[in-house]
Amino acid sequence: MSVAIEYKDWVNVLLQCLTIGIVLSGIIGFLTIRNKAKKQATKVATQISEKIARDIAEKVANEYIQQNLPEILESYRSFFANNATDFDVEKLEEEKK
Repeated sequence: MSVAIEYKDWVNVLLQCLTIGIVLSGIIGFLTIRNKAKKQATKVATQISEKIARDIAEKVANEYIQQNLPEILESYRSFFANNATDFDVEKLEEEKK
């Protein structure tokens, strides 16, 4: 019994191989695009969160300075009048702690 392969069978096999190749290319393309999208989303999210954190830190620092500046200046006023050294300033800082 000999098996004869006809032309239509070869075409069928070639079309099936082509279909498998297209499906594999689609899967690889999807995974590649998804990976790049995740990296870009992470980059953008990091940039936005850094900007928000910087803005909040600046706001908090400004509020602190506005609230405590008179007290800070008053505590250093005697040093300004007496030409205090850095050692004197450090000593005052330690006393406040």
